[in-house]
Amino acid sequence: MGVAHGASVATRAPAKTESAAAGGAALVGAVLGVHGYDADVVAQFKVRRRGEKTAMSWGEFCYGPSVPEVTRLRERIGGGAQPRHPVAV
Repeated sequence: MGVAHGASVATRAPAKTESAAAGGAALVGAVLGVHGYDADVVAQFKVRRRGEKTAMSWGEFCYGPSVPEVTRLRERIGGGAQPRHPVAV
């Protein structure tokens, strides 16, 4: 999975890649937290899963700590539909 601003995680053994991706996602989350999850800043980040040709918006992948974000996540998975990709909170 590639994480953030065109950066991508180097190809490695799956466990290490997933760990690196999680670390990258945590770093992006910290940057966004510093900027108060400003929509313009969030829009600058993309995520590309390993093996996928196109990237998704950060907002499709990660849900912020606000009540509207948690509500959006609950609505997304509450109806029983599973996301086609992992999500982060």
